[in-house]
Amino acid sequence: LEDFGKGRIAAVSYDSREPISRTLSSFAVNLNGQPSFAQIVAQMRGERIEVVTTPGAANQPGKLSGVIVGVETQKVPAGTTTVDAQVLNMWCAEGLRAVKMSEVQQLRFSNPIIENEFRRALDTLALTHDSQKKAVSLHFAGDGQRKVQVGYVVEAPIWKTSYRMVLADKEKPYLQGWAMVENPTDEDWAGVKMALVSGRPISFKMDLYNPLYINRPTVEPELFASLRPVTYRGGFGKQADVLAIQDEQRARGEGKGEAEFAGKPALGAAAPGAAMREKSDSDALRRSFNANNADGKFAKDTAAELGRRIGTGAVGNAATAGALGDFFQYTIDHPVTLGRQKSAMLPIVGKEVEGQKVSIYNQNVQKTHPLLGLKFKNTSGAHLNQGPITVFEGSVYAGDTRVLDVQPNEERLVSYAIDLGTEVDPQVGPGTQKITSVKAVRGIVTTKTKFTEEKKYRIINRSQTDRTLLIEHANRTNQQFKIVDTEKPVEDTPDVYRFQVGVKSSE
Repeated sequence: LEDFGKGRIAAVSYDSREPISRTLSSFAVNLNGQPSFAQIVAQMRGERIEVVTTPGAANQPGKLSGVIVGVETQKVPAGTTTVDAQVLNMWCAEGLRAVKMSEVQQLRFSNPIIENEFRRALDTLALTHDSQKKAVSLHFAGDGQRKVQVGYVVEAPIWKTSYRMVLADKEKPYLQGWAMVENPTDEDWAGVKMALVSGRPISFKMDLYNPLYINRPTVEPELFASLRPVTYRGGFGKQADVLAIQDEQRARGEGKGEAEFAGKPALGAAAPGAAMREKSDSDALRRSFNANNADGKFAKDTAAELGRRIGTGAVGNAATAGALGDFFQYTIDHPVTLGRQKSAMLPIVGKEVEGQKVSIYNQNVQKTHPLLGLKFKNTSGAHLNQGPITVFEGSVYAGDTRVLDVQPNEERLVSYAIDLGTEVDPQVGPGTQKITSVKAVRGIVTTKTKFTEEKKYRIINRSQTDRTLLIEHANRTNQQFKIVDTEKPVEDTPDVYRFQVGVKSSE
């Protein structure tokens, strides 16, 4: 919310809602948890009711009037076995009567208050079915007519991307990107401005609409037993005075180390250390009081600061945070019109990019043939979201591939078909061996094992065009392997080394 006319935002009001379970439990008839007929009747023990039984009910008149005593479960015969049946016990004019709940056709409460409570509980349940629309009131305080702005966030499906890549022999690859958006709302979009943001913001949902209540513990009052009458014996003269004085010195912390000879303290004297604990408790109380005063001053200062902020205008910044994550925005340069429950594809990228055709060989992917691919650089100036790519060679469909997020000026490999014109034969070289050395010094034996693996790749290009082959060799640095006596790879990843080899046609 923004007020551009030097006004301020007073409040945003809306209808609060009590949790449905709490509201239903406040009525005389509790309808929480979909109670059965018998459970509803059992809640109303002591209430007067009128019951109409089904025609032909055994030993029952057509209409009964009485007070609910309770509902019980009884065993009733059913053929060769017994089943549980719920029975309503009533106190009628002629005495106690039992009526099977299955024979009750109609039941009505004689108390109009109970009838009203039952209707209100049902109305409350009905209101929960219409929870899609709520009234929200915005209150702006200020003088005269002013320009204000209201913005809000609604949940929507994430937008997706799909790409087309056109390859040509003498031209740069052409990349075309489409964004797929959906309008899942019940309103048509007519000439709306649209901006698509790529990134992964942290987002979550929290229920701030329903009131929250904290369960408070029930504390029982402490019970103190009365003291028994105290009886006193005769004293021992001056000795008792000496003991009492000595005990007072101990309570004050004086005469430490001289009190042991005096024996037990006199009756009624303070327990050793009691005065010290009193002093400690009073000091702690004083510190707590001072801390409370400090908290009170802080609370007053905070309230004054909040009042100053609210009084100076619209809502300002409440916190400062640094940038988080990478975001890129695609702004659609024309208004978008999209009907409700409809989807659309909107163009977001349409530029040439730098790229080179390559064949990519990985023994774990395809043992015999490499894959036709493209090593391209994102020179479109836009962030490319992950998505599928349909590849065309000229006007002919060549295959499909998938790409992860690509930043501007970042290079990426994609493969879209099997290169049947090129064949690779991986072989284990003669340099593969295991060497173990043993060394003994002063009774200590040290064993060292060295593994050497040699891999050769025999390549045949049967196609009519030259090939640039990228061989992906396993990167096993985590197993303490390192490359020796080999040309440096053109690229390495945590999983593979990539070596580039040029292969002429028919070689």
